[in-house]
Amino acid sequence: MGFHKRRLNKENLMSRYLDGGIENIKQYIRSDAIMISDDFSCKIFDLLCDEMEEDAIQLFKNEINKL
Repeated sequence: MGFHKRRLNKENLMSRYLDGGIENIKQYIRSDAIMISDDFSCKIFDLLCDEMEEDAIQLFKNEINKL
């Protein structure tokens, strides 16, 4: 059995979201340890932990619109 840790930052979350949507993000954050490096990642993590998936999706869409 392995120990899975994830380092969350805006860039890798945006990349994963664009690649596979919110389901890809939810699968990615299922791990033994999470290291969060910015406010965006913290907000996404908190929203998904609180089962506020639609709010997390809206946050991603807002960031995509800024690109």
